[in-house]
Amino acid sequence: MLSGAASAQPKAVGPDDVQRQLQMTVISSDWSDTQAFDLDNPVDVPVRIQGVHVPRVGYAELYYKLDLDDAYLRSAGADPDAVYVAIMQEVSTIKSMNLPLKTLNNNRKAVLRGWHATPQNFLSSSFLIDEIKLADSREHFAMHANNPAMDV
Repeated sequence: MLSGAASAQPKAVGPDDVQRQLQMTVISSDWSDTQAFDLDNPVDVPVRIQGVHVPRVGYAELYYKLDLDDAYLRSAGADPDAVYVAIMQEVSTIKSMNLPLKTLNNNRKAVLRGWHATPQNFLSSSFLIDEIKLADSREHFAMHANNPAMDV
């Protein structure tokens, strides 16, 4: 006879379960069907890029620190040395864009335009990037094709 969890009654599938399933198994450049990011409220975030990770499949990620005054960050309860993770785009799209990925590191200053994660985000990313604007070269890279549901 089984004991413990095996005897528990199954629960009904809820909205969070559906969101988790979508986010964890569907690789897409269209985030409008999920509630993972706050697509209604785009923001510009000044950052210092720490690096980029492009796996064989999945999503390319950009690692960054906030480029804001240390005292301000501490007053907001944030660690000035914290490194955050942002989703750039699905890997196949990133590879086709010819981005200067090797130069996106070493505290390079940039502004990320995109959307913060919501409480319904089940991924390791705190931000979804729509555009990267490099401060030193004025280069500008759009991560997503036009999508009315994701337009900023």
